[in-house]
Amino acid sequence: MPFRMSAKGVIFDLDGTLYNSMLASHEAVCEVFTKFKVPCPELNDFLQNCVPPFFPYYRSRGLVKPTKEEIQVAYVQAESERSPTFFEDVVPVLRTLKEEGCALGLVSARPLDRFPVDNGSVLSYFDRIEGGHTHKAAAILKFCRKFGLRKDCVWFVGDGTKDMKDGLEAGVISVGITRGSDLKECLVQSGARHCIEHLDELLTIVLAEKELMVS
Repeated sequence: MPFRMSAKGVIFDLDGTLYNSMLASHEAVCEVFTKFKVPCPELNDFLQNCVPPFFPYYRSRGLVKPTKEEIQVAYVQAESERSPTFFEDVVPVLRTLKEEGCALGLVSARPLDRFPVDNGSVLSYFDRIEGGHTHKAAAILKFCRKFGLRKDCVWFVGDGTKDMKDGLEAGVISVGITRGSDLKECLVQSGARHCIEHLDELLTIVLAEKELMVS
């Protein structure tokens, strides 16, 4: 019997999901706090609570004097001094999904002009890329409409609780990825139907659902 993927489209978050940037982002955030003489947030607090649109997080953690623009300039400068890379499991998983005819999307809060330069090795796999989305549900729905996909056949993979909530709001299947963090329970509580540690486990879920479809 021919292969039938339960997922006809998969949309990915970028930072922390495909791009190994969260430790560097935390370091950059801490540099901002240090610049303005405010204690730095702990890593777990940052991972769980520093979600788009980001600025309220700074305020809630005591950074009350600098303006939004001053914080943004300081963060971008600190981030530019770091060089994260894509996780090693990204290309093999994207290649397999493309070979199986799956439409691939990338929706990120990161502005397009601050996307990583990868010489086409990763970003070329995507059929649609959108950046600058602090609220991703609308972009997810746009992806579904563009490719004529039913929402229950589209998966959204992200590492943040906001990602899971955005996927749930859009009506697609949210898949949380922990990348070694201890946020699995938070991701599930925020709407993740599946929760994986590394990206290659996504293919295991695909195969498991394939078996259900053909049995």
